[in-house]
Amino acid sequence: MKVTNKGTIIVIEWNINSTDDVKEAKEYFNSLTRQGWIAVVENGKLHRLLEFKKDVGKILFIPLVEGG
Repeated sequence: MKVTNKGTIIVIEWNINSTDDVKEAKEYFNSLTRQGWIAVVENGKLHRLLEFKKDVGKILFIPLVEGG
């Protein structure tokens, strides 16, 4: 699994065929969403994820409140 930061956005990417990657991505998803991060996938537009979907392969996490 790969984690990158793009400003305030966290991006995780994983191999959908790797059991270990999927498990790690799901744990990361659960941890960040419990902290209030919004999980989205990008398919031309951003679509919010309310539950982990292993076949996506890439999720962006956006902080609930951005700015100061």
